[in-house]
Amino acid sequence: MKPGREVIVCRNESEIADCLQVRRGVFTVEQGIDAAEDLDGKDSRAVHALARVDGKPVGTARVVIEGKTGRVGRVAVLRQWRKQGIDVALIEAVKKEARKRRVTEYILDAQISATGFYEKIGYVKTGREFMEVGIPHIKMQKKGELNGFEEQSFAQTQQGTTQDTRAEQGESKTAFC
Repeated sequence: MKPGREVIVCRNESEIADCLQVRRGVFTVEQGIDAAEDLDGKDSRAVHALARVDGKPVGTARVVIEGKTGRVGRVAVLRQWRKQGIDVALIEAVKKEARKRRVTEYILDAQISATGFYEKIGYVKTGREFMEVGIPHIKMQKKGELNGFEEQSFAQTQQGTTQDTRAEQGESKTAFC
């Protein structure tokens, strides 16, 4: 585990503002998506995760909970921090929090370019390709999971990346390598 790297479940507006900063960098600046399209009005009722390296925000994800379904979305990692397991750690952090709220199924609208990543962590395509904000997407789903399955899958997916989860001062933190 490298020092100074963590994923937290956001507990205050300042942490959520850091998530929005990352999303602006990835979605608006890098992908050219209108900022108004990203801000869909669901952030106030979502569970957000924030990845930081040496205290600086580098990634984010959220899950919007509707009954027993969690809609995973707004997964964004700054370009220089990709392919280091941050995306998986972010998704696992929001899903862990969602499970505490009895979520048993996860859905998402994946950019076509990211479907291979989501398939590696257990999602399956469930619909036809569609356009959203000028980018091809497809619906994906992951149903109920067995205890321990995600941790094993995470370790296999990351090939040597380790995950260490702990509660500290009421925050859920995940360290990543």
